[in-house]
Amino acid sequence: MLWTMILSGGWTLVVIIAVSLLGFGLIIERFIAYWRARARAELLMPEIEQRVREGDLNGALEACNRYRGAVPEVCSMAISHEIHAASGGGLGEDLNEAVQAYVRTVVVPKLRRFLRLIGLVARVEPMLGLLGTVFGMIQLFVTMAGQGMGDPRTFTEGVGLALVTTAAGLLVAIPVIYFHGLLVGRAESIENEVDRYVPTVLQWLRWLRLSREDQV
Repeated sequence: MLWTMILSGGWTLVVIIAVSLLGFGLIIERFIAYWRARARAELLMPEIEQRVREGDLNGALEACNRYRGAVPEVCSMAISHEIHAASGGGLGEDLNEAVQAYVRTVVVPKLRRFLRLIGLVARVEPMLGLLGTVFGMIQLFVTMAGQGMGDPRTFTEGVGLALVTTAAGLLVAIPVIYFHGLLVGRAESIENEVDRYVPTVLQWLRWLRLSREDQV
């Protein structure tokens, strides 16, 4: 019975299945990416603070590199920027702008990667299902126009099979919509972590820079 329903869906059901595999594959990839992007910032921040107050930026950088996630990545970028400035690179004055640009052009796009495509899958699947149903109904009526009404059960079975693609499209779209909303929330939560912790690190770095300038 199941195989008969799949065959009745025709090429549109094949497209629905292919798009659903793409969508769920991207959802799994995003869940893994967000799991990796989560950082135990409550453990990292005290270590960064201690290293910065000691004037050990290389030690602070090593601490960031021991963690994975968006917060350690941005903190590592900021500390590297300050190390380069302290060595004579002359980039210390625009640290805030550099960090903001990095977050905007690297971190946020990385977090929001594939989210639009997943949302597109959720919107397209019901339309593909409806398209398959329309084609199925057209084929059914063309067949009946040539062969006559015949057994009414044949007509009702044909209608039922034509609706298979609509059901398949909805069965895929509903969970994809749910997971898309969940993933958007995860991405925003990680972005909020960056906005919460990184400015504190920037304050520590500014304090260290001012302390060194006072000693000169």
